[in-house]
Amino acid sequence: MKGASRVLKQDDIDSILELADIEADRWGHKSANLAHVAYVMATVFRKEFTLHFGKFGRVLLEELLRSNTNPAGIGKAKTLLVSAESIDDAVLVLHQFLSFPEVMTDDMELGAHDRWLISQIEDRFRAYGRRPSNETLDELYVLIASLKVVGLDESHEAMKARLIELRDKRSVP
Repeated sequence: MKGASRVLKQDDIDSILELADIEADRWGHKSANLAHVAYVMATVFRKEFTLHFGKFGRVLLEELLRSNTNPAGIGKAKTLLVSAESIDDAVLVLHQFLSFPEVMTDDMELGAHDRWLISQIEDRFRAYGRRPSNETLDELYVLIASLKVVGLDESHEAMKARLIELRDKRSVP
């Protein structure tokens, strides 16, 4: 089913709709809708999806799925897929139909940036735990300081305390 901007065939559409039903079950929804179809497209055609929805498009889509909002039924999704000439075109049409409100997008992107930054710090703590190095420790100092700069004061204090504890353990003979 994968392919860069290739023609979207009926077999592809049938597979996408079948996977959307599976996603609806996984999300605890009674039936698939346009958001589930978009989620399948995000999973299977990542490059095309990211091109049109942006790097936080999947996060926004997951929020839409969590909210149990039904943007359109599976019939509309099928119509949009059938009218698309290529996979890229199908993703573009889904994006246009699901255009997220600007305010929600801004808030979600900020939240995603915050989570990303914290995940980077967690990754460095794990890396340091596996193999302590001055380079990883320096990265931790910089990343934790950046929490304060972006206004995540509580996270900054928590990570700073964790770093101090790590530093103190390291200096004990």
